[in-house]
Formats: sequence, C-alpha cells, structure tokens
Amino acid sequence: MRKFLLAAAALATVAFAAPAFADQAEGHHGGRMFKAADADASGGLSREELQSVSLERFAKKDLDGDGVVTREEWNYRVNQMFDSRDLDGNGEISQAEQDASLESFFSDGDADGNGELDREELRAAFKSHRKSVQ
Repeated sequence: MRKFLLAAAALATVAFAAPAFADQAEGHHGGRMFKAADADASGGLSREELQSVSLERFAKKDLDGDGVVTREEWNYRVNQMFDSRDLDGNGEISQAEQDASLESFFSDGDADGNGELDREELRAAFKSHRKSVQ
C-alpha cells in the first residue's frame, strides 16, 4: 500500500510539474526549470529526467519526510505566499494589500531606479521574493 501511495504521489507531482515545464520551455522565466531538468542538455526531457525532477519536487513537498504529501504539506508554500501578502493578518488579501505587495516587489527589484524592471532585475526580484516566503 505504501508503494502505491508513493507512486500515486509521484504521478500527481509529475502531472502538476509537466505544465510548468511546458510553459517555461516556451520562454516563461527563461526556461530555467526546463534547462535544469534537461540534465544531458539534449533540448528535450527524457522520462528519466522528468522522473528525477518529479522526485526532487515531491521530496521538497514532503516536509516531514514520511513518504507521503498531505494536503497541508502541499499547500504549505502557497499559505506562506498568502500570509506574506495578507498584511493585516485577517485571512483576506485586499486590493490595497495586493497593490502594496506589488509596489514592494517592484521597488525592491528596480535596482537602477529607472522606473522599469529589465530582465535581470526581474529575475533578481523573483529570486529574492522566493527566498522571502520560504
């Protein structure tokens, strides 16, 4: 039964990971996830490469390391992102809170202060933002 649960969870992770890889292969976020998954740099993902990434992503979601991902574990990072935007802690994100979050993201990312985010500034802002909600 445990093997079945592990296999089912891995399959679910692949099912959710594959669209992200497809989007990024088309240019979103510079295709970093796709490039990282393409271990042999062939320009395509083999079954083994996709499985390797799926197992890695699964392990990151399995916070207690028990071999299964609970709903709480699956939603943990989403909840962290939500909490980082819910500035007054009332369990809701108002438009004002969303605007404040965006302003903070933009201001922190606009390293040269020119009022625009170039590709490198945007990458750095996303990287910094990911770290702040982990």
